[in-house]
Amino acid sequence: MMGDEVRTTSFRPSPNDYVYTTYCRKAFCSDWEAIQDAAQKAHIGLWSHPAPVSPWSYRRGKSADQKETSPQTRGPVTFHGNTSSHVFHKPGCRYYDCKNCTRVFQTRDEAIKAGYRPCGSCKP
Repeated sequence: MMGDEVRTTSFRPSPNDYVYTTYCRKAFCSDWEAIQDAAQKAHIGLWSHPAPVSPWSYRRGKSADQKETSPQTRGPVTFHGNTSSHVFHKPGCRYYDCKNCTRVFQTRDEAIKAGYRPCGSCKP
């Protein structure tokens, strides 16, 4: 299977790619992970979104409640607090627009000072 190996190693990931580390066990995977880490730190490509969704999560429907917008039309990040459970969520969280998430916070610190705790799923 020399042809498959050549085709695989000639691929170069971009800042818009995820590395699926569970299955990527070849020597070149560490290079791909370095490219992904650099893109995450620089907030470029898909990493410029406040809550990027991995392809495998997207396929499982984990982003069904997420409303995608372009970076140009996106306003400042706000957090939604659930007035019942006192848990707050960041944009992109599946609980962000729940029926009890009516309290809006401009910052994470503002939510914590109001007695809300961070969501365990989105970890704002």
